[in-house]
Amino acid sequence: MAFPDAPVRETKSPKYEWPRHLLFSTMITFYDIPFTVPGRALSPYTWITKCCLKVKGLEFNTEWVDLVDITPLCKKIGAEPTIVTSDGREMYTLPVIHDPSTRKTISDSFKIAQYLDEAYPETPRIVPPGTTSLHRAFMSAVHKLEADIYPLIIATTFAHVPESSREYFRRTREAFLKKPLEEVSRTADEAKETWEKVKASFAVFDSWYEKDAVFIGGKEPCFADLMLAGRIFWIRSVFGEESIEWKNVEGWNHGRWNKLLRTFEEK
Repeated sequence: MAFPDAPVRETKSPKYEWPRHLLFSTMITFYDIPFTVPGRALSPYTWITKCCLKVKGLEFNTEWVDLVDITPLCKKIGAEPTIVTSDGREMYTLPVIHDPSTRKTISDSFKIAQYLDEAYPETPRIVPPGTTSLHRAFMSAVHKLEADIYPLIIATTFAHVPESSREYFRRTREAFLKKPLEEVSRTADEAKETWEKVKASFAVFDSWYEKDAVFIGGKEPCFADLMLAGRIFWIRSVFGEESIEWKNVEGWNHGRWNKLLRTFEEK
């Protein structure tokens, strides 16, 4: 989730230095955010890009970038800001990729998918021709779902933030939320009600899929599938595979969402 109202200030982290091993790399570099969870990845947005690369069969290096280092990294490698606030402040987020074959640096998971479709036309398309507007409409529905998930998940997410980025994470999220993280957590009754809203949203998405189809477009995945799977991955990563939260979600809609997630992970 983006944080457009969070104040921007210089962090105490050192200026990002381009790793030597990437200077002469011929593979795409994929920038991800590390957390203290198995596999290190947690962000639904970076997970989408990682899966795009895997679905397309493109080789890539993963470069882990702490939250506090994202802005200096993006400025150094020429990545465009993904958010410009109403008062003109530029904000930088991951995922970002750098493709040495074209010397292009791309930010934003949807723009990355579109770029990969154009640059590597022989690979499976993630955004089929003529579906950009449909994908943007689907994106709006997914963002509404994410807004419901967020208050259920943010405090537990903080527990997985590396020490080097904890102050930054707390400061920026509390500025966005306008309250301490500890006050975002719902009471048991509020949490139950919100989980019911999340479940209802997934039921709507389920109605958009054919009964026995894994992917919304048929036999091949598209960006819409990745958007949903990314949020499912986020829930599982934050709460853990043995948590009651995940056990509930993986059983929704006859196990459709767990199957979707597993299908991507097997690619």
